[in-house]
Amino acid sequence: MKTTNKKPAPRGKAQARRKRIAIVGAGQAGLQLGLGLLEHPEIEVTLYSDRTAEEVASGSLMATAILFQNKREIERELELDFWSDT
Repeated sequence: MKTTNKKPAPRGKAQARRKRIAIVGAGQAGLQLGLGLLEHPEIEVTLYSDRTAEEVASGSLMATAILFQNKREIERELELDFWSDT
């Protein structure tokens, strides 16, 4: 699957400086990076994945998402959980 943001390019000097970024992988890190970059109209973001959007939305959780809770428990045990109160 290839997904590209379709925001119109900025006009003038900013249009000439438009950057193109390709993200390989639609896992936890790739999706977060892509979503963050979508807020910048001067950046064209393309996301590549071996799964379709429907498969991502209706499929099972990927391994990193399943392991996340375990990591939080380890952080709590080591007293490294500095963000639960926020």
